[in-house]
Amino acid sequence: MTAKGIVILAPMVVKQKDSAAEIEPPSKEPSRVAGFRAAYVFDVAQTEGQPLPQFAATKGKPRESSPKRNPHPMSVNQST
Repeated sequence: MTAKGIVILAPMVVKQKDSAAEIEPPSKEPSRVAGFRAAYVFDVAQTEGQPLPQFAATKGKPRESSPKRNPHPMSVNQST
């Protein structure tokens, strides 16, 4: 059986070049989306090999399991 790819639109990211970029370190160059192009991807059912690792899952309600924090001092309603 021949696998057929699914066509999606993938963003083309380019680095912006202007005088402000020369002042900043090279690792901090800003980038932007210049357009989109067709790219092929495959459904996981069409692949072979070992399964991919699973992401961590959150169980329960995060608000109930996190420790209680004091509200920000500026947000407390202080009566005088």
